[in-house]
Amino acid sequence: MASPYKRYIAAGNAESWIGFYDANGLFCGSAPTLAEGDSAGMLRVPAVKEMSFEIPERERQNQSGDDQLQGFFTFESIEATSTNMLVGVNDLDFQVAVQDVNLINVGPLTVAPIRPSLDELPPVCLLNFSQAKKRVFGQQSAKGWEVVFLNQGEINPIGEDNRNERTIRNWNYQGTWENTLAWPWGMAMTKATENYTQATGGRGIAVNPVMFHAFRANGTATTFTLAFKPAGDHSSGKIAVFVTDLTTLVTTVVAPTTGFTAVASTGVITLVGTAPSNKHYTVVYERAA
Repeated sequence: MASPYKRYIAAGNAESWIGFYDANGLFCGSAPTLAEGDSAGMLRVPAVKEMSFEIPERERQNQSGDDQLQGFFTFESIEATSTNMLVGVNDLDFQVAVQDVNLINVGPLTVAPIRPSLDELPPVCLLNFSQAKKRVFGQQSAKGWEVVFLNQGEINPIGEDNRNERTIRNWNYQGTWENTLAWPWGMAMTKATENYTQATGGRGIAVNPVMFHAFRANGTATTFTLAFKPAGDHSSGKIAVFVTDLTTLVTTVVAPTTGFTAVASTGVITLVGTAPSNKHYTVVYERAA
């Protein structure tokens, strides 16, 4: 099922979530690895007050001669897309998760490091949604949600507001995002389908917020439960399931009914037939209101 409309207004910042990738670039949900037989939803970014992202402009170089423009070339920017998030609640578990480090207990204290020495930060995707309304002149507005996601990058804590007397403090995180060849659910971008082969992310509209979920098959289990109840069953168009072969890293679509079923009242996904241990599943679904 496609978006209910494509022209809309949007406001606010409702929720933000992240999901980690493993060493093969597979979406694993709330942790950087996913054991066989396990499934996972996403990790909530705590109490986001503001989120902005900056898309770098393409670079244009002009050539002149005879005192007039002879032509120009346009180049892709070599700068990365970036985000800035201001959060009102500091969550030590989230802080160490995005840096792939550990909390330590020292007597009465649980300690998260400030600026630890790291080779690199763990790769994540970012999902954000906000309220939206259909905008077509002369028609009644239909409510929905704008969904914005950034495919793959890293998030780093970069400090906090000044420690002023009687001033409530906020904390800051910065994200840096790469152009990728595939979507978070594993499907490669192609000229035939998208008419482009790389992107940093995407945006869309849904009736309800959209979430991602991961399941790593173990050859035995054929059922797993989504983190939230979906807005419909497998026949509703509200759930899409993708499977990646861990040997070839090729991702394909799992057909509803013949490939999987879903129960809206429980969030249980059942894979039809067997789920070999060399398969990894990613679910994109609309969350029930």
